[in-house]
Amino acid sequence: MSRRRKTTVAAAAAFAVATPGLAAADIVSPPPAPLEIVVFPERDFVVTEGGPAGQAVKFQIIRNGVTIATAASSQVSPPALTDAAGLLEVNHPGGLCWQGVTPNILPGDVLRVTDEAAPANGYEVRTQGVSATSTEIVGSNVVIHGVALDDAGNPMPLGRVEQRIVQPEFREAPDPMEKRDIRATTGDGNLVRDPGVEGGFIATHSGLSAVQRDKAIAGQTRVLGWQRTAPNGDRLGITIWEEDEPGGPGLGGCPQAADYAVTAFNQKALKIGHNGVTVSGTANDATQVRVTLVDGVAATTDPSKVATLSAGAPKTFKAAFTKAQVNRLRDGQIKAVGSFTVGGTPINGVVKTIVKDLKAPRPAQSDTRSGVYQRTQAVSLFRAAGEARTSQIFYTTNGRTPGVGSLKFVRPIRISSTHTLRAVVVDQAGNKSVSNCKTHVGCWRIAIR
Repeated sequence: MSRRRKTTVAAAAAFAVATPGLAAADIVSPPPAPLEIVVFPERDFVVTEGGPAGQAVKFQIIRNGVTIATAASSQVSPPALTDAAGLLEVNHPGGLCWQGVTPNILPGDVLRVTDEAAPANGYEVRTQGVSATSTEIVGSNVVIHGVALDDAGNPMPLGRVEQRIVQPEFREAPDPMEKRDIRATTGDGNLVRDPGVEGGFIATHSGLSAVQRDKAIAGQTRVLGWQRTAPNGDRLGITIWEEDEPGGPGLGGCPQAADYAVTAFNQKALKIGHNGVTVSGTANDATQVRVTLVDGVAATTDPSKVATLSAGAPKTFKAAFTKAQVNRLRDGQIKAVGSFTVGGTPINGVVKTIVKDLKAPRPAQSDTRSGVYQRTQAVSLFRAAGEARTSQIFYTTNGRTPGVGSLKFVRPIRISSTHTLRAVVVDQAGNKSVSNCKTHVGCWRIAIR
């Protein structure tokens, strides 16, 4: 994508009506080249470029047919018009703000761009569900796993996907490169399907030195997905996902995010001894919010509740679920999904996830038994077979009961005098395994003579 493409004769004509093949009162999706309309969902940032200069433009984010955010040239004085390259941005330095609310742009959301003077004419881009889930060094390669779903939630053809690692330091010593980014596409053969993930892909960057691999890991991962490829290769209707970019206002003075979103739980995880959970979030101008806890298992009856809404605007909400309701759900990742009624129409919003685990981890294991030894022992602790890799081991050597505030096991423990070593496994939800010296579970008496 060229962010500063020169305006052509066709693009310099009226924004919609005079574009070849486009009749009056048309909304076209995706926009034809040379016009580029791009969505950056992680930053809630959008841009139009390549259209006529000096034009007053209106931007709308539409979800399930409901307009949830608007920005327009005329909202500032003097109006913010497209520049000589037909460029105008929203929620980006030098551009417009979203009016009243900065939306959390989601996959499936529609960005509509129209001429303020002729609002029935314009273009739409549908936000694609592209993202990267992990970046790591595997052998001599840098490997990225990600997901590419279209705006309807179906796996995208990988010919409409590109993965990039952007790193300006690629051009700097040591081991400088000629470019600031590296790319993976199906055409190069370094972007392939991940057979274990619906819509998943694997991008592999090879031929990098150790220094360049380290730079790549420190760079920014991006994933591009587009609605269609034109016969001449132009990418039409682009979504660009950027790693670790914060949403909300992108420039000073813009309104804070007050979108339709589940934003918090009243606890970090649902573990043994929990007493239910309260879900809260932002509801903007919704007249009703229904929250459903979803475990993704078809056989489960997902608990659902109409939330309590605050007065005024923007609104917030809370929904409390009992212990019995939560316990109907399977252990694992639980999603809190909000359905927001706006203007009589339900729309979806930003989902938040919490871990549910009502099973204690199995006790910690040791490679050294209790007993008397003639020399210093290096004791290794480990999780029982089948215990999740996310579970961690904590220990003490003074006989006290360990917990998450105790020493974390990362390397063999050197015991050079007599000690009582106790250890617990703590899972992702915060449940602890048993450590009992009377039954010799998670407890070892090691004497050095």
